[in-house]
Amino acid sequence: MLEAKIVKALTLKKILEALKEIVNEASWDCTSSGISLQAMDTSHVLL
Repeated sequence: MLEAKIVKALTLKKILEALKEIVNEASWDCTSSGISLQAMDTSHVLL
């Protein structure tokens, strides 16, 4: 599990741009306690 606090929106944008290169489909869970993402990489190695 990765936990991070992001101060600038640009940082989140860069993270998402990097993820789109390795993830085809993702499940987002947005709650009052934060945002979580569950995804499988294109080669089905990482979850």
